[in-house]
Amino acid sequence: MVGKLARSLAIAVLVILLVVSLGTANITIGVERTVLNGDYVSDSLSEEEAYSVIVDEAQRQLETGETPQEGPTIDELFPKVLTESYVQNQTEANIERAFAYLHGDRKDIYLAINTTPLKDDLAAELANQTLAEQGIADFDQTLAELAESESQFQTVREEFKAEQLQRIQAETEPELSDAELEAAYEDRREDIRTVLVDELETRVAESDHPEALRPVIIDLGTLRIDALIDPDMTYTEFTTELDEHKTTLEETLEELVRDQIDEELPDTMELSEQLGPEERAQLEELRGIVGILDLLVVILPLLTIGIALLIGWVTLTRSSGLFVVGGTVTVTGLLSALGFMGAGSWIESEIGTITTQGDMPAALSELLVALISRTVSVFVTQSWLVVLLGIILIVVGFAIRRALLPIADQSGPDSTPGESVGENASDEGGTASGDDPSVDMAGESEDLEQAAPVEEADEVDGTDEHLDSS
Repeated sequence: MVGKLARSLAIAVLVILLVVSLGTANITIGVERTVLNGDYVSDSLSEEEAYSVIVDEAQRQLETGETPQEGPTIDELFPKVLTESYVQNQTEANIERAFAYLHGDRKDIYLAINTTPLKDDLAAELANQTLAEQGIADFDQTLAELAESESQFQTVREEFKAEQLQRIQAETEPELSDAELEAAYEDRREDIRTVLVDELETRVAESDHPEALRPVIIDLGTLRIDALIDPDMTYTEFTTELDEHKTTLEETLEELVRDQIDEELPDTMELSEQLGPEERAQLEELRGIVGILDLLVVILPLLTIGIALLIGWVTLTRSSGLFVVGGTVTVTGLLSALGFMGAGSWIESEIGTITTQGDMPAALSELLVALISRTVSVFVTQSWLVVLLGIILIVVGFAIRRALLPIADQSGPDSTPGESVGENASDEGGTASGDDPSVDMAGESEDLEQAAPVEEADEVDGTDEHLDSS
């Protein structure tokens, strides 16, 4: 009776330990597979289109600022170059470094944003927008008129020539004939070009254009002068050279913008440098917790298996042990699955309440709900697998008890292995006194031998009495 009570108490204690270890292992493994897994986090953000939501929200915040003054600015164009691919690349790189630190693969925390691609795109976009909005006319009006069309090209050239002929005629005495005027213009064509180029260079030198931009403006002005004076230049030749100069102008503008951006924004923004001592201490504490979880994710499953084996050893038969372990595993998995589903619904409800109050944008709340649902589903699925494992153990136990499997329903620690329950009970009854059967047989023989002389004496006494009466 005492042994049975001790066994029942031991099984009860082991069942409680199994519930705790299995439940904790389920949670720990789920955390390691989700929120502490860098690949899972990156894949979840990508598959749930988180980067699109982040970019849209960032662009919305930037576009709600004050309307910029004339011409495109960096702040105005920033939303256009902030692409999903850029945000994804930078986020994934930081996720990888952060999780490497938390799991002990990096000594120090390092979070940084590489702004070089962003600055390149921003400079190119700003240079392109500047030319698109201002046009070549802002640098040379006549050049823009020459580029309008071939007919306009010829018209502007003829007007220029007429102006030069009129000027030459006004400066010459006596009045020249048309043929003489044409000849005089031909003789002075190079001089006119030289004067115009000198004036152009002087005007550009006195302007407020950046130093790097002045040679490009002079080249554009020189092209305009040549287009007006050179009688052999065609419209096709002019537009070809103009396109080349415009490309050079755009590249120069891009370099200037890039230099301006470099002054305001470094190539690498090291976010980890902005962490203070308190934040770094918190990260170190978090790193220690993650390190413990990394150990528990290995220790807890092994501990759970050990407790399950110990229950099988304490119980009288293999089938009983499987029933106890299987039932415990099934119940633990079922309660875990229901608990995770309930927690997920509650969190989603709380996020919905916050969104309704206007404290969170709808797109961001939808993203959070999607990420939470995705993570909770991992825990729920994992818990249902635990339930399935428990059911399998119960089925195996039933099969062993019904002799459906070639496995003996072995007894517990107090009985000889290989014996059945009935045999165990019979043996306990037959050997309760602790005596050997051969000893009992010998004792019975001695009792018979001791009883025999008494019976013989009684028989002799009876015979004597019979003779006396005769």
